[in-house]
Amino acid sequence: MSAYLEASAGLRPDDDEEMATNILLERRARRIAEDDALRLYNRVRQLEKEEEKASKRIQDTKKKAKEIVKLRERNELVKQEKELRLRQLQELIELQKIENARLKEEAQRNKIEQENKIFAEKISVVQQTKEEKAEYERMLAESKLISRKEALEQKEFVRKQQEDARRRLEQFKISRLQMVGVGEQFMKNCMSAWRDNEDKWCRYYVCVGNV
Repeated sequence: MSAYLEASAGLRPDDDEEMATNILLERRARRIAEDDALRLYNRVRQLEKEEEKASKRIQDTKKKAKEIVKLRERNELVKQEKELRLRQLQELIELQKIENARLKEEAQRNKIEQENKIFAEKISVVQQTKEEKAEYERMLAESKLISRKEALEQKEFVRKQQEDARRRLEQFKISRLQMVGVGEQFMKNCMSAWRDNEDKWCRYYVCVGNV
């Protein structure tokens, strides 16, 4: 500053004005330079902030892109899993349909077999009933025949018994009559023999008495 005053002390008035003008110009230029530097600094800061914002937006975009990719992948995975479960469910439904059809067919076959069995049993029962009826009628006829035969035999037996009884009765009567006749003859013989003996004993006693 003192050097500037010393230099200015030896100058003329025109030189002072020129120097003042130069100083003003220099100050203005410095101020302009400072303003430009400030504006440049602010612009740089603004550019840096914008770059940071851009970088942040890029990072956010990348992050969102990654999230979108992950979301798409997850959605795709969920879709694939859903399709897989749907296919498995359809396959299970088809298998269940096949199993139901098989069970239905088996049930129908069992039903037909059971109906045929029942029908055969009914036919067998009817046939057996017919055979049993025929056998019963045959046995009944044989029983009637046997009963009739036994009745006839019993009747013949009774008749023979009655004839035998009558014959035995007649023989008994005849034998009784014969026995009565024999008894009378026996009595006559006994009486005759008794008389003969009596005569013999009388004669014996007479002879003994005479002796």
